[in-house]
Amino acid sequence: MESMKTTPAERGGVTMQGRKVITEADRLKQLFEKQNNKEVIWVKVDDRTYIELPANLSKEDQAVRIENYIKNAKHKLKKN
Repeated sequence: MESMKTTPAERGGVTMQGRKVITEADRLKQLFEKQNNKEVIWVKVDDRTYIELPANLSKEDQAVRIENYIKNAKHKLKKN
């Protein structure tokens, strides 16, 4: 008796969702659409650099992410 294939890779990239069969391409499309529906803001870091942050972050979380970006930047940032 052969065992049933249980992972999406073993089923040829097909995921079962309820009674629907979703291909890997359809799943990626769903994820892409979900990510594109999120609200974002652009924050100016220096004269030439902006970073994209989720709009639902608090000012404190935004400041932490900006500080982290500046600390880890691979190029020298110009002062505003």
